[in-house]
Amino acid sequence: MDRIELIHLRTASIADRDAALAAFGQLSWSDWESDLKEIRLLRNCILTLDLSLLIVWRSRVCPNTKSPLGLRLAAAFSDFGQINHSVWDCEANVNASRQESTP
Repeated sequence: MDRIELIHLRTASIADRDAALAAFGQLSWSDWESDLKEIRLLRNCILTLDLSLLIVWRSRVCPNTKSPLGLRLAAAFSDFGQINHSVWDCEANVNASRQESTP
């Protein structure tokens, strides 16, 4: 199963949100770690000042710590607003194409 780091950013203004979006587009991804599967940038559809970075790791182990990459991203985006950084382990999922659940 995947391990997920979630970095939630609540910006104070549209200008801060737009600056965070621009900063994400300018990041260099040359130092991707081997277990890194993907990074998604999400924008809240209702709370327009909220953004989330979803960092997905290929890992069956959920360590009790945040990754160095996640810590760097959280620190970088803290310039644009309030950060909440957490680590999650995928307990189960449903594959829509096969319509089956996996533990």
